Amino acid sequence: MASLSAASILKRTLIIVSLLGLTSFGLVLMSRHNDCDVDPVFSERFASSLKTLETFALVDMGDVELDDVLKAVGYVSAVSEIKSQIYLGDAVLYEQKAFKKERKRWLKWYDENKCNMTTHKADSLHRVNLNLRPEAAPN
Repeated sequence: MASLSAASILKRTLIIVSLLGLTSFGLVLMSRHNDCDVDPVFSERFASSLKTLETFALVDMGDVELDDVLKAVGYVSAVSEIKSQIYLGDAVLYEQKAFKKERKRWLKWYDENKCNMTTHKADSLHRVNLNLRPEAAPN
């Protein structure tokens, strides 16, 4: 058995890390999935928003900018029409139990709707549900 070079080990590590990153939340960012087209931009935005909320609720609130948390919860709530129990008062608080319950619902919604959702449709829902002007939509 030949020993692996440092470059080979690094390449394998990067592949594993990449695969873990793509499959966190159970979202696979592909253009085809279960015989349907999945909009990769929408899928990435949804996954990224969930990752931001996960970091805030489960890892360390200080690791995420408050503005990013508000954008993320606004996006997934508006697009899925599943409202969050995040507390937006003098301090922003998100109980782990509430997040885990909501994440389950958001992932179920994603799985059921990923074939019919486009970036354009998601951005429209986001604007309508949050009462945003078209120029205020996320990039």
